[in-house]
Amino acid sequence: MTLNNTPHAQQGAVLVVALIMLLLLTVLGISSMRSTSMQERMAGNLRDESHALQAAEAAMRQGEAAVKAQSVTYWQNYTSSTSWSSGAAISGLTTPKYRLTMLPGVTIVKAGSSLEAGAPITVAVVRIEAQGFGAVQNSSGNAASTYQLKSMYIKR
Repeated sequence: MTLNNTPHAQQGAVLVVALIMLLLLTVLGISSMRSTSMQERMAGNLRDESHALQAAEAAMRQGEAAVKAQSVTYWQNYTSSTSWSSGAAISGLTTPKYRLTMLPGVTIVKAGSSLEAGAPITVAVVRIEAQGFGAVQNSSGNAASTYQLKSMYIKR
């Protein structure tokens, strides 16, 4: 029985194994860096979308306050326009907007109330639309995240 323990028979085997392990660690490191940067971008986008939602909510509340401040008669005679009103400015964000649209002919009747023709309308229904914008801007200079909300407000 002959043993092949001579140094010439095993030369370079450790080097090849070490290089393969180093290559595997490099691939693992690069893939984890890609994953981390992707998660960071997703978190940033979620934060920007949340800012847009909060700005739209703020504009919606301002629109509701504008409806609440006027009487039913005012809203029944209101002429809707397609222009947007600016909400209160929010630091670091594009100013949110809201639009009020009167919905004529919509009558809200409580259960048990009279449905007779010619009865005076005692409510006004107003649609409130709000837009909020995130802080991040795209290449054209517009907000990358926008959020739109709509609600109906019944003024009694």
